[in-house]
Amino acid sequence: MTKRSFELNFSRLVVAIMLLGLLAMAVRVAVDSDTWWHLRAGAWMLEHSQVLDHDVFTSTFAGQPWSYPAWLSQTVFYLIFSRFGYAGLNLLTAACVLAAFALVYAASTGGVYVRALAVLLGAAASSVFWAARPHMASLVLGAAFLLILELYRRRGRNYLWLLPVLMALWANLHPGFAIGFIFLGLVLAGEAVRAVLGQQSWRAVGWLAGIGLACALALLLTPYGPSLILFPFQTVAISTLRDRIQEWQSPNFHLREAQVFIGLWLLTLAAIGFSRRPIDPTDLILFSGTFYLALLAGRNLALFALVAPPILSRHATTALAALRDWPAAAWPAWLARFRRAPSPPLKQAALLNWLILAVVAAATLLKIGLVSDPALNASLATRGQPVEAANFLAEQNLPGPLYNPYEWGGYLAWRLYPAYPIFVDGRTDLYPDAFLNDYLRLSAGAPEWEALLARYHIRLVLVPAGSALAELLQAAPGWTQRYADPVAVILSHP
Repeated sequence: MTKRSFELNFSRLVVAIMLLGLLAMAVRVAVDSDTWWHLRAGAWMLEHSQVLDHDVFTSTFAGQPWSYPAWLSQTVFYLIFSRFGYAGLNLLTAACVLAAFALVYAASTGGVYVRALAVLLGAAASSVFWAARPHMASLVLGAAFLLILELYRRRGRNYLWLLPVLMALWANLHPGFAIGFIFLGLVLAGEAVRAVLGQQSWRAVGWLAGIGLACALALLLTPYGPSLILFPFQTVAISTLRDRIQEWQSPNFHLREAQVFIGLWLLTLAAIGFSRRPIDPTDLILFSGTFYLALLAGRNLALFALVAPPILSRHATTALAALRDWPAAAWPAWLARFRRAPSPPLKQAALLNWLILAVVAAATLLKIGLVSDPALNASLATRGQPVEAANFLAEQNLPGPLYNPYEWGGYLAWRLYPAYPIFVDGRTDLYPDAFLNDYLRLSAGAPEWEALLARYHIRLVLVPAGSALAELLQAAPGWTQRYADPVAVILSHP
């Protein structure tokens, strides 16, 4: 290894700043309303030394089969939280983002600067997806799948045998393993088109098909057996997901995250057009397929954000190379001066690069330190949750069953299990549509609210202050208000 190999030239500085920038972007208070039930599930499995395969947290579906393919990540999340608190979850989430988009960078080709900017733009477009939940494993493994497929189809390096191994791991980390099959299917379709056009051998297509079958068989390497194969289809079939839950609905294009997604899409289209380079059929199918999925559900923005940057960087590099070939007379005078600007001496440039890197690294460490503050995390992680109401219930012995809103279920399971089984939480795969529709009518204060409460034998209600159901119960005979604060109200019935 020569001394020059360790020099921090400008290209290496750009890559280092990109990685530090990704880390700084991703470090945040990462707990959301669903993090809590994942932590509770992880704690239960470690306490009982078994994989959770039935519901133990609700009064409505206690004992019913519940096999959520995230047992491994849930236990890891709980172990980290139990030892390092919120700061550990924040750093784990940020590490997943960093790993995912470092893999996207490795899958990209073209100029270093263009690749780095494309990756940062893709990361920003996926930021709505970042939270301390098992789905972060799908972000990393999805990027790994794309890199391995890219190495196979463009660089002649066959690591396809790794895909079934990764799929077996994925199936124990998060049900988003379906993303791997989506990427495989889109690439297989694109390579088949290339084979028809004579740009690819059918043998290569056969390899991909065989690996897809091996990945399907890898799903059997879980505690859940063959039933796991149907899990993604069963989840998507829940109509309430599409109708009521934001991340399963089409993106709101007025939000900042969706605006970045639009920018990534437009820039990629512009790069394809200006490069005048024929787009690869597989790239076209990947780009179009994931763009379509992103329009269907906001959670799919992350898929597009993994696929688009390599395509953007490849075509943008070609387009910029064409600009550099323009004669000097074609450039405006102010731009021509930049083209002729002399480079600083090598030693001065290296010293300046190290100084810039030190400043960026210090800023990143400062951000990590600020976001690791326990008081800040406790405040933001529980924002909107009924913290004081849960404290009140923990000190009382009020008879249930308990009714609670969907968005509070995970937190209440974390705080009050096993004393108060909850009514509903974010595990939508557990609840049938009929039950979720009952819940929605009840939360809206439908005329049949009394019959709905009686159907589920509810004697204790914890609801948002000022909600329709709270006002109905406060005026109803037989219901007594036990607790109230600006966030929540607790009422009971003998």
